[in-house]
Amino acid sequence: MIKRVATAVVLIPLVLLLVLKAPLYALAIVAGAVALLAIAEFLKLVTHYGARPWLRLRPCSTERR
Repeated sequence: MIKRVATAVVLIPLVLLLVLKAPLYALAIVAGAVALLAIAEFLKLVTHYGARPWLRLRPCSTERR
């Protein structure tokens, strides 16, 4: 519980500073990094429960049947 509160005390002012004062490119870079970390965490969680997410793209078949 204390760890969560300490994290919030540190991160809330940093996020507010980033959103209100930082240039747009810095906000975009941080948002992209957070998105990549969230996707990695989600994939670890999904594979832990036995699901097999696709990890590489495969081209669609253009053949007609």
